[in-house]
Amino acid sequence: MSQLEWTTEFSVGVKGADDDHKRLIDLINQLSEGMNRAQGQEIVGKVLDELESYTRYHFAREEELFERTGYPAVEHKREHRELVEQVVTYCSRGTRPAKPRLQWKLWTF
Repeated sequence: MSQLEWTTEFSVGVKGADDDHKRLIDLINQLSEGMNRAQGQEIVGKVLDELESYTRYHFAREEELFERTGYPAVEHKREHRELVEQVVTYCSRGTRPAKPRLQWKLWTF
């Protein structure tokens, strides 16, 4: 799978959120690279752990912004929960590297 590149199409117009999204893209690319190079469970596992942690941080921060601004984000919050659950499931299984299905889900989110 090719690397995901940040473009202005991804921008939500809020610097903090855009910076978070850039970091998430970087982590997804690291995961993809690790899997493509068969770098092993230790390296891919570290990236997954960081992805889980940063995903939780970002989603909490984004949802606080939704609340403060009155943004109607019920569906988006549901998508956040589903993605976090998937990442946590794969991270807690101890079966690394991650399944391609998770990688694709991250890519298309």
